[in-house]
Amino acid sequence: MAENSTRSAAQQIGIILERIDDLRGDMRENKDQLECLSKEIEDFRLLYTSEHQRVAIQSDAAHRRLDEHEKRLKTIEATMPQLVMMGKILTFVGSAVVVSIVGLIWTIITHQVTLIFP
Repeated sequence: MAENSTRSAAQQIGIILERIDDLRGDMRENKDQLECLSKEIEDFRLLYTSEHQRVAIQSDAAHRRLDEHEKRLKTIEATMPQLVMMGKILTFVGSAVVVSIVGLIWTIITHQVTLIFP
């Protein structure tokens, strides 16, 4: 009976050692996965940092362009009243010229004016 208990103790120790080896293998595998994950996280961090810098540069360039467009709009807004006034004056002068031409044509048609060319 002592031999049976010795064998069963030896078998139990063998099972325990086998499980310990399995745990060591699992721990090695976990360590490898953790190292791989750490490398992937570092690669992502570097990519994110470089892309963030690129986006920041593009954003600054876009803001500069917006500032330039804002200056142009302010210039246009400043000149608009003058352009509106000039449009009104040209409309008045153009209307006067058209009315004069229509009047001249009407007087020619009604024979109130005779054109003589040398």
